[in-house]
Amino acid sequence: MNTDRPAETLFMTVAETAHELRVTPRHVYNMMDAGTLQSVKFGRSRRVVTSSIRALAGMQAA
Repeated sequence: MNTDRPAETLFMTVAETAHELRVTPRHVYNMMDAGTLQSVKFGRSRRVVTSSIRALAGMQAA
């Protein structure tokens, strides 16, 4: 097992996602509600699927 690099994060909080995308947390919730970002509920909190953030960034760059 390779321990030289940290494991990829599968989920990010709404606040982390907002910081990465440089938008407000409310905008992140709106994107989740619209289906632009995939999210998963853990109890009462929601986490954004990291791969959907990368996919969104790829769409924005095109």
